[in-house]
Amino acid sequence: MTTTAQLYTIFLNHPHIITDTRKLVKGGIFFALKGGNFNGNQFAIQALNEGAAYAVIDEDIQSKDERLLLVDDVLKALQDLATYHRTKTKIPVLAITGSNGKTTTKELIAAVLSKKYNVNLEDLMSVSGSLYAASRYLIDLYNITKSFYDTNQPSKIIYDKKLIDNPSSTGNAALDAAIMSYNLGSNKFKKQYCKTNSPEYLADCNTPNGIYLPYPKDNPNLKLTVDKN
Repeated sequence: MTTTAQLYTIFLNHPHIITDTRKLVKGGIFFALKGGNFNGNQFAIQALNEGAAYAVIDEDIQSKDERLLLVDDVLKALQDLATYHRTKTKIPVLAITGSNGKTTTKELIAAVLSKKYNVNLEDLMSVSGSLYAASRYLIDLYNITKSFYDTNQPSKIIYDKKLIDNPSSTGNAALDAAIMSYNLGSNKFKKQYCKTNSPEYLADCNTPNGIYLPYPKDNPNLKLTVDKN
């Protein structure tokens, strides 16, 4: 079995972590993670053939390739490697907790810190997968949503048939919309939204007859005019 210390020695010479052969970095270390619908062990040989320096596996593969590093559990080996590496540095650690929004918050923090500190988001991709791409995507979404939502007040939600400030809001309705779009998928927000005669509501610009009913069942008499200008 390959120990954490042995893995770390290899990592120092090959500091790129790969968990997806579709995003292979030549000379990196492929960790054969497993999930409900996939088994990275099945792609270990492919990763080596396509340029990975080593492949960390936790199943017996019929191969004598010395670049195959057997461990008890690949996920735990990766976690132990990260913990071991952290003990070798003096970099502060920021913990993000909560029920929702942890990943989005992590990506926003990385994007913000990179403006002031020497944070190489492209290097972080080797550890965090699509961190860089996700951060750029979220920023692009925000540049779109701030054209339609107020950046100086929180977003609104319907609670008990009343319109209230979103208790989970960032305080920036445009940023809230960008985060929601990121989490739900951009297809959910491809509609063009326009202002209405109420500052509390936006509506689909293609609303039939230009009349928007926010509560067609509970309050059908509330009819708002859509401003397409």
